[in-house]
Amino acid sequence: MNKSVLKKLAVMIPLLGVAVTGLMGISSPARAEDKPEVCEFNCGIGGKSNFSLNDAQVTGGKKVPGDIPGTTYTYSPDGKFRLVQGKRMYVEYVDKAAITDYSGQAQNIPGSITLRWPKAAYEAKTGELLDVEITLSDIALRVADYTNERTNEYELRYMIDNSPLVFMHNNACGGHDDQECNSFDSDIEKKLNPHFSGLVANTTSPPYDLVDSTNRITYKFIKQDGKESDQEGTTAIGDFTKPGMIGSPGQWTANWKQVDPMQPHVKVLSKGNCLRRNTSEFPWEKPGLQFGEESPCKQAWSKQPDPSGYGAEFAEMTMKSGLTIELANKDKTVISVGSSACERPDMPGELRISKYGNGKTSGLPIAPGSEVEFTYKVKNIGASPVWDIKVTDSKGVKVTCPKTFLGADESMTCTGTGIVK
Repeated sequence: MNKSVLKKLAVMIPLLGVAVTGLMGISSPARAEDKPEVCEFNCGIGGKSNFSLNDAQVTGGKKVPGDIPGTTYTYSPDGKFRLVQGKRMYVEYVDKAAITDYSGQAQNIPGSITLRWPKAAYEAKTGELLDVEITLSDIALRVADYTNERTNEYELRYMIDNSPLVFMHNNACGGHDDQECNSFDSDIEKKLNPHFSGLVANTTSPPYDLVDSTNRITYKFIKQDGKESDQEGTTAIGDFTKPGMIGSPGQWTANWKQVDPMQPHVKVLSKGNCLRRNTSEFPWEKPGLQFGEESPCKQAWSKQPDPSGYGAEFAEMTMKSGLTIELANKDKTVISVGSSACERPDMPGELRISKYGNGKTSGLPIAPGSEVEFTYKVKNIGASPVWDIKVTDSKGVKVTCPKTFLGADESMTCTGTGIVK
């Protein structure tokens, strides 16, 4: 969990002998915008993490020391993937023997990996903390020599075997082409934006764009009791930069329509989810995305070349537990869990507490030896949620609160019983 986003808040009231503590986060208010006919877009799942891969766990995985100094490897249960953590952070496919076709034809390769970030999100309606799981699976891969210069299978195999096939990594620069952005090239842990998910998915091929691929990504949002959340929210996805290629070795041509299944695209596969064009203005909205005919849209793909090199616009996507998408791209694809359009500046929560004895405020006389029913009015007067709230009274009163979360401008009443001495 990102320590720069969550800070310990202590409000001391020495005259009352009462302290209240809690964890602060960034609120994600719903937006007042026109909505599509079927799917509603909102910010119902709030982000509490920038989804650094150094904070992730591999479900059922085994961690071992890494060959790269300052790193560890955690392998997926099937041994096909590993999560690299430490000075570098990425998820790579390691079973290179499963790649058998070097003729430019698509092939399915086995394997999946599930990453889990504990308490990385929360339900906007309840404030309940959620674990986030992202599963990468169902990979189809094509080794294609678009330069038409390296068609020798031995040379292609050598390049694949000696380069990481990266399917997920962090990105510090919002999707732009900067070598410093990619965590598999350099240490970017300190550069990750604490208020926006730096998580992207793609296949990073060896040199000369040798690899195309498609894969599926499934999101799950899990409550602390192990049940899935039914909260629905919004996420941003995109930054598609290339239209894709069709043909055969020696005859590769650009594909301007959705003919090639490995052309950069995103397709929603689960029910109740949809895509729409991002309503925010981005300066790099060239070439843009072509959306499918369905309403709401279920698919979008890159439609033309990008002379500026800055990539296509983002799309918005409804997001709830069980969301499954098919994704293809030859470059970084943002798969953030919290939409940037839904975020607010880092405005901390702030707790105010008032103590009453038998309904009386502090300072009014109560006879010694009397049993007193104390109430503690706690209010979040800040602009962001506060979690893990606990009220303690130095006078020895055991305080009970109805919940441990307060949204912005929300209040609760805690109680306790004590003897006046």
